[in-house]
Amino acid sequence: MARGKERLSWGACKRAIAADGPYLCDGGGLYLQVRGAAGKSWVFRWTDRRTGKDRFIGLGSMSTYDIVEVREKARKCRQLLAEGKCPKAEKNGEELNASIRAGRVKTVKQVVDEFYDTHIAVLSRDTRVNFERYMKRYVLLKIGHLPFAKLTRDVILESGKERVGLKELWNRINPTGQRVRSHLEGMFSLAVSRGWYQPPNPMKWKGDDGLEHVLTDPKRLHKVEHRPALPLRDVGQFMQDLRNCMDRRGLNRSQRDSGRRIPTSLWLEFVVLSAVRISEARLATWDEMEGLDGPTPIWRVPPDHHKLGRGDHIIPITKPMLDVLHEMERRNGAEKGKLVLPSSFGGGNKPMHAAAMNVFVRLRMNWKTPITAHGFRSTFTDWAEPNYSYELISRQCGRIPHDVTWEAYARNPRVEERRVMMEAWGRYCSLPPAEAGQILPMRRKTAT
Repeated sequence: MARGKERLSWGACKRAIAADGPYLCDGGGLYLQVRGAAGKSWVFRWTDRRTGKDRFIGLGSMSTYDIVEVREKARKCRQLLAEGKCPKAEKNGEELNASIRAGRVKTVKQVVDEFYDTHIAVLSRDTRVNFERYMKRYVLLKIGHLPFAKLTRDVILESGKERVGLKELWNRINPTGQRVRSHLEGMFSLAVSRGWYQPPNPMKWKGDDGLEHVLTDPKRLHKVEHRPALPLRDVGQFMQDLRNCMDRRGLNRSQRDSGRRIPTSLWLEFVVLSAVRISEARLATWDEMEGLDGPTPIWRVPPDHHKLGRGDHIIPITKPMLDVLHEMERRNGAEKGKLVLPSSFGGGNKPMHAAAMNVFVRLRMNWKTPITAHGFRSTFTDWAEPNYSYELISRQCGRIPHDVTWEAYARNPRVEERRVMMEAWGRYCSLPPAEAGQILPMRRKTAT
């Protein structure tokens, strides 16, 4: 941009009033902005070569800088433009560096901690653990020390020193890449709302400048595969084999003859009979069990231990489930705060490993087909769907039957209706293999 003629004199600047116009041109992109009672200030104006739009940057108040000083500032702006740089970006960068030196800028770790306290801490334990694991491995170890305000899309997407490498992770382990991107989008939104980052959000997915135009469509990278589940016809045989898994380590002959089941088999049986998630049974404590001596015992899973992360998940305790609880009480006692199904390794009050159940099915039971413990929720659903409502099944499995609006009004957990369903499921699981394999027609599901 040519410097142009210096049109304004200092006297003309001091005499200028709002009626003379909001902007008085000195040439070379330098303007005096006259705002009446608000005062007078210097502005540099140029046209963005990429967008064709006019851009402005303030150069200070007329009461602070005289015309000679501000012309030197305008000259430096023209020099930056000649070098292909943006004067506004350069100014923001200088201000940011000054803020960094003064310790007024949040680091990536500080924003991650703030996002955790605001949005993640109130969610379930599994969600919290996974968030911490993803952030530590893929973000904090790489860029945790950097000023958050200096992060760019390239820093997040590209690989290398002080880079996250999201693009490579996205293509290699797409489900993990999606979770990391989603968390980062939330953190950038938080930082923008708190004034720690200048918009736009570089991690947003939708929109003209969204990542959907940069990263490969997840549907092309990852095909969702459901976890293998036990066919309904095999439930009787499986439960019979499960209940025959005896622990003979360190026992004499009389003890082996009396039978003592492997703790993992009791854990798995409790999961099958209740249709809950593995983690809910794994972390269950005795103070969550209520009314075990009464006619209607329940298991009250706290928000910290179930996936929804809000409200108690109430599970009716059936007679077969009660048998498992009595066995664990006989072995370890039932003190409040103690785990119902603790690990048998290392002693103490430690939960079993989350993968122990699948290892047990594959190696100890040597089951004939590949199945997972989580898949028993699907097996239970296959059994219940012909005869019980979608709401009862969903409430038992710890899912919202419809949506959050529906949940706000339909607050009855329908525990006793579910107790009838789960007692029937418990009886089905105890049928001899030949009978359990016969899937009899059931009555049509009635409207609820």
